[in-house]
Amino acid sequence: MGVFFSILAGLLSASKDLASKRISLSISGVLSAFGSFLFALPYYLVLLGFLYLFGLEDFTYSSQFISFVFLRAISDMGAEWCKMEAIGRADVSFIAPFLGLAPLFLLFVSPVLTGDVISLSGMGAVLVVIFGTLVILTKKGSFSHVLEHKHALLFALGSSLCFTFNSCFDRLAVQEASPVLSGFAMTFLAALFLLPFAVRRGNLLSMRFEGAYKPLWLRGLFEVLFMISKLTALQYLPVQYVAALTRSSLVFTVVGAKVLYGEGEFKRRLLGSFLILIGVIGIILLG
Repeated sequence: MGVFFSILAGLLSASKDLASKRISLSISGVLSAFGSFLFALPYYLVLLGFLYLFGLEDFTYSSQFISFVFLRAISDMGAEWCKMEAIGRADVSFIAPFLGLAPLFLLFVSPVLTGDVISLSGMGAVLVVIFGTLVILTKKGSFSHVLEHKHALLFALGSSLCFTFNSCFDRLAVQEASPVLSGFAMTFLAALFLLPFAVRRGNLLSMRFEGAYKPLWLRGLFEVLFMISKLTALQYLPVQYVAALTRSSLVFTVVGAKVLYGEGEFKRRLLGSFLILIGVIGIILLG
């Protein structure tokens, strides 16, 4: 079950990234990040109402849950803002790998925060995932390419670091409440924290999102399904494995970016994506 929901989360993560690229062409990173949370909330409310009506959600939570949600909302706010800024500054298929370095960071952070420790062979599989990510950067004259997109890369690395803490707080929170309630609470609080920054960007008071309504509604749906899938997976697998398995999203992102936006470097980026899949398969076998 953990493997299935992790890979499903990867597919939904790719869908989020592709929708985010479309949104970034119309509005600022801050307003885009806020909108991604705002447009997810109605889906959560409908889903929670449905689950409550059929006796599938009892809204049980603990005081620790509130603390984890609060910390997660702060890290999620930073992660989404950095992510939107990065995607708006470079090709999504180029940026996506650096948005996904959380599995590497988790090898060091997760044992401290969540107590999840994996075997040396498991670490090796996670590192293969990271290697596939870095292959996407490698090309002739890559150093100049890095300098050309240095700001985008810095935002992407910042996003990965924030997503590292996200995953840890997700793991802790979902042990205290259901995946749907956890996802709703985290999304609501993150939107609340981003509200003052979004107001400063203008257009929010009149609720105008520069013609980005349709992709924002679509991204909101992907956000809800992604969070529920990821949080469910965290109930079955260590956080490092879940983070690495969701990197299968990169294959879908690279292919989708080529089809939808005509982005280049397709063969090399696809090669890196398949290396990531090898690591993912290793994690599945080890799991």
